[in-house]
Amino acid sequence: EEGKPLIERVVTVSGSGVEQPKNLLCPVGAPLSALIEQCGGVKENTFCTTTPASAGSFPSGTFLPVQQ
Repeated sequence: EEGKPLIERVVTVSGSGVEQPKNLLCPVGAPLSALIEQCGGVKENTFCTTTPASAGSFPSGTFLPVQQ
């Protein structure tokens, strides 16, 4: 909504390495590890990949915040 700060956003956690893929409404700044935990975790030896705009892969235990 115009004139209001962005304090939350919908994030999709999906893929073959995710136990229970979901779309989650989360606060900006929430660690991705917390979102992955809400999806039942990841399978062993899984790497996570962010969107092309964020460009990167990282081990599933890495702390990354949800950004605007």
